[in-house]
Amino acid sequence: MPRSQGGGRSARRSFSIPRGAVPPPTRVSPTTPIKKMLTKQDVLDLVGVSAVTLWSWIRQGIFPPAVVIGPEGGHRSTQRWIDYEVQNFLVNAPRRLPGRARSR
Repeated sequence: MPRSQGGGRSARRSFSIPRGAVPPPTRVSPTTPIKKMLTKQDVLDLVGVSAVTLWSWIRQGIFPPAVVIGPEGGHRSTQRWIDYEVQNFLVNAPRRLPGRARSR
């Protein structure tokens, strides 16, 4: 039985999201210009949480995911957060109102 060229593989590959990754948001054209791309350390300093908490929030959909710059999944790729998405998260974060001391 003759094989097709390319070793029997289909020319079209399907893209699968890696385990634990967040699916990319739908593509939209930005309405707000990006002023700065934030590093992980920048985001951790602004939000005031640990890296583990940040990744947990991203997986749960609480915090906006990073943008992958470079080859997808490659060792030369890097992650950056869009400044206004992080600022939007902080502005819309729930506020804690001062209350009475709890009795035990």
